[in-house]
Amino acid sequence: MKPKKILVIGNWKMTPNTLVEAKAKMAVIKRFSDKMRLTETVICPPSTFIATLSQVAGGAKGKVKIGAQDVSKFESGAHTGEISSVMLKSSGVTYVIVGHSERRAMGEDPALIAQKLQKVLAAGMTGIVCVGETERDNDAEYLSVIKAQLKEVLIYTSRQQFANLVIAYEPLWAVNNSRNVAITPHEIHQIVILIRKYLKDNWGESIASIVKIVYGGSVTPDNAQDLVHNGDVDGLLIGRASWQPEDLKSVVQSLNVVKKKPRIKIKKKGKK
Repeated sequence: MKPKKILVIGNWKMTPNTLVEAKAKMAVIKRFSDKMRLTETVICPPSTFIATLSQVAGGAKGKVKIGAQDVSKFESGAHTGEISSVMLKSSGVTYVIVGHSERRAMGEDPALIAQKLQKVLAAGMTGIVCVGETERDNDAEYLSVIKAQLKEVLIYTSRQQFANLVIAYEPLWAVNNSRNVAITPHEIHQIVILIRKYLKDNWGESIASIVKIVYGGSVTPDNAQDLVHNGDVDGLLIGRASWQPEDLKSVVQSLNVVKKKPRIKIKKKGKK
């Protein structure tokens, strides 16, 4: 069985300003991503760039996958400005972020996020569901917050759909903070255990084992490897560090380094 690839999701948010810039960035990302064996790169650009960048990335056969930053809860009709899951898929999208903290801050509630997730999964794409606490308290109430978010968002998810689900843990207090420091890998590992236990308790061991869990929050080329390997996550959801191809390349390269185990020298008999 081949080992699961580490998922590196770049959320470009509302950058860059022009399609010309976006195409140039994607061309660079495609070149270095094609050479990486241990990672799978997903780029989530602004919606106006999706179709063109899908072609630059090589389409369905390309190693760089295209994601969307949001989706409508509607399928079609008189909904000005909305973009449906079917439209996204037809433009080359395979991953869709739902429930991002910035969308929640704009007023999206759990019921809406759950509806959006269902549209994504029903269209055969992979949903990246974002959860995370606003702040940490000494009484560990933030753990209940994360459980509640999972319950609210996954309410309509069938057992068959979990294979196309990624849970992104993004603690708001660690995202874009002034010190640009993520939480410790040990703290991340605790949340991974919490999420997997929640999935196991509600859907069983098989479901808990197939869902990918990624971390997002002040990821840099310097801490990426530590966060993934010691945090026991399946990948990273990256914001600012994905906006410049060279920064993203540094992150991806760090995750493609295989640490060799130290060799143990065995003394031969008769020799001191």
